[in-house]
Amino acid sequence: MNPLLFRRQFILSPKPHSRLKAWQHAKAGPYTLLVHPDCPLTCATHENRTALLVGYALDPRKPKATDADLAMRMARSETVEGISICLYGLSGRFLVFLIERDTMRIFPDACGLRSLFWTLHDGQFYAASQPTLLGKKVTLTPSVAYDQYFKSQYIKNKPEHYHPAGVSLFEGVHQLVPNHYLEVATGRKQRDRVRHTRFYPSRPLTRLSLDEGVDAFTELLSGSLDAASRRSRLAVALSAGLDSRLILAAAGPFVSAFTFINRDPAEMKHDLDIPAALAERFGFAHHVIDARKPLDQRFRAFYNANTDIPHSEHWGRRARAMHDLFANGQMAVKGDGGEIMRRYHYRYSRHPRITSHHYFLNLLKQWKGIPFIAHALRDWFNGVRPSAERTGHQLLDLFYWEHGMGGWMARNQLEWDISQEVFTPFNNRELLEIALGVDELHRRLPDNTFFIRAIEKLWPDLLLEPIYPQKTQSRRIRKGIKKLLMKIGILRSKKPRES
Repeated sequence: MNPLLFRRQFILSPKPHSRLKAWQHAKAGPYTLLVHPDCPLTCATHENRTALLVGYALDPRKPKATDADLAMRMARSETVEGISICLYGLSGRFLVFLIERDTMRIFPDACGLRSLFWTLHDGQFYAASQPTLLGKKVTLTPSVAYDQYFKSQYIKNKPEHYHPAGVSLFEGVHQLVPNHYLEVATGRKQRDRVRHTRFYPSRPLTRLSLDEGVDAFTELLSGSLDAASRRSRLAVALSAGLDSRLILAAAGPFVSAFTFINRDPAEMKHDLDIPAALAERFGFAHHVIDARKPLDQRFRAFYNANTDIPHSEHWGRRARAMHDLFANGQMAVKGDGGEIMRRYHYRYSRHPRITSHHYFLNLLKQWKGIPFIAHALRDWFNGVRPSAERTGHQLLDLFYWEHGMGGWMARNQLEWDISQEVFTPFNNRELLEIALGVDELHRRLPDNTFFIRAIEKLWPDLLLEPIYPQKTQSRRIRKGIKKLLMKIGILRSKKPRES
C-alpha cells in the first residue's frame, strides 16, 4: 500500500486487516488496533489496565516527559475522574484507549483533533480516523444526510465546509465529540454496547485577574512549545495576525516559520510582508509556500482517497505545497483554537442569552436549510446547556470549541496528515480554561489586552512589527460609527434570532 494512503490514521476492529501488515499492531482487549507507521503508538500496562496512546501527548509542566511516561500515567488512572485530571493539562494531538476487563474507554485530546468515527456492525464495535477507512472493514451506506449535505448550497458557497462534530454522512456512523468519551462494554456472550458521555466541563471556571491569567497562561504556553521542540523541529505558520504572533512569542527565535500564498499576493500584503520583516529582524528562517498551483493527478487521487469529504481544491492545494517542506520531519505549529479564547462569535459585545439551538443555525445561516445539521445542533445544545450553566462556560465558546475545532479543524488536520504532523498549542483544556477565566472585556477586540500582554511577557520585541495594522484601525472606525448610529436610533443590533 502506498505510504501516503491513510497516512497518520488508525483503525480498530475485532479482526486484523490483512492489507495493513506494515502498520503498527496492538491488542485492545478483544480488538486489534492498527496505526499507520508515521503516527506514534505507545502502550503502557499497570496491573490489569492498559493504555494505548495514538498520536503524541505533551506535558507543559514536565517538558521532558515522553509518550511512554504519559501513557503509564494514564494507565494508572483508575476512574473517569482520574483520567480526566490526567488529561486536563496535556497538549498534543492524541486519542487514549483505556482497556480494563470487559470495558474500553476512549478519550480525545482537548479539541478532538485526532478524530475518531465509530459504528456497530453485527453487534461488534469498529472505529477509525474517518469513515472511508472504516469502510475497509464494514459496509457503509450513505444516510439521508449524505444527499442533504452534498446537494446543499452551503458546500457550493463555502470552500472550507464542514458539518457539526458527532455525526457523519453514513448510516450508523458517529463521531467522538471533544470533551466526551466513549465507553464500550464488551463480552463474549453479549453484543457490544456503546455510551457517549460528556466529562468536561465539570467544575466552575476559576475567575482570574488579568495579571494572574497572563502569568499562568504564558507559563503553560511556553511549556508546551518547550515540550514540542524536544520531540521535533518546529515550523510556525506565521501571518500578520494575533494568534500566530503569540505562538511565535512562546516558541522563541529558534524555530522556522512558513506563510502560504493562497490568493493574489497583493491581497495578502500584510500576511507576507510582516512575517518576512519579523524573520529578517530576529534571524529565523521563513519559507513562503505558493499554494495556488493545481494538484497533479496522482496526488489528487491519494488526497481524495484519504477521507470521506475531501477539500482537494482548497486544503488539498496547500497540502501538496507543504509536502516537500515537511518531508524532512518538521512539525507544523498552528495558532488555531485562539478563536475560542477571543470570543469568535461575539467579538464586540457581551455574550447573548441563548435559549435554543436555533441561535446557532441563524449564526451560520447556510446550515439552516440542512435538516440533519439542525437535529445534531439540537441534541448538542440539550446536552451542553446544563454543563455550561453549572460551570460558567459560555455556550458560544463551547460551540466554537467543539464544532469549530472538533468539526472544521479536526477535518483540516486529518486531510493535511498526508503531508505533515501538526501541533496546535492552544489544544489544551487547562490553557483554554485559564484564558476563559479572565474577564471577557480583556479578551475582546479591538484591544485584545490579554493576548497583547502575553506577548509582552514572552517576547515583547515581536510587537515592533504591527498586528494587522490597517484591519485593526478600520475595525475601530467601523465600530465607532456603528455605536453612533445605534445610539441615535438609525441602526439596530442584528444579533441572531432564536427561531
